[in-house]
Amino acid sequence: MRMILAASQTSINNAAIEKRMTIYLRCQRDFIERDFTTTNWWDDDSSCYTFDVLNSFDCNAPLHPAARLGIDRFNDGKYWLAHEALEDAWNAETGPVRDLYRGILQAAVVYHHISQQNFRGALKVYQRSQKWLKKWPDTCRGVDVAELRSNLDMALSEVKSLGSENLAKFKSYSKITYEKSTSL
Repeated sequence: MRMILAASQTSINNAAIEKRMTIYLRCQRDFIERDFTTTNWWDDDSSCYTFDVLNSFDCNAPLHPAARLGIDRFNDGKYWLAHEALEDAWNAETGPVRDLYRGILQAAVVYHHISQQNFRGALKVYQRSQKWLKKWPDTCRGVDVAELRSNLDMALSEVKSLGSENLAKFKSYSKITYEKSTSL
């Protein structure tokens, strides 16, 4: 029921609402048994939750200004400062899209660990970042999430091939592509 209310309170088109209603009815039993008051009910990996219901409600909205600042800092190679700004966006957001910000924040921490030659930290935070990034569509709030995931995968491959003793030779620092017009 909360999902229906959320859909009616957003400015998404009728076709999108109809799609969500179809999926809602198909998964009705799962939805009835789910406690929607918890903060992470969308982490369920069942097929009823892996479609883009949450994404569509949030992905067309503007990028939070602190997230934009964080991405700009990330693109400048200032990974710790990017983390700080993205943490502000993550804390300010109340909807599910906060997990997108959290995933981008974790990506910044991965690159920070690499730049500090912290092999174990980079591997550990990479795994954590995947949890937050994997369920978002290829583009959300103007951020090219697919490219970010791909760049992180390539970075992890390079980190593993270099090993902890050669991490200073890492060369695959990437940038996050996003549409600047999607911010508030």
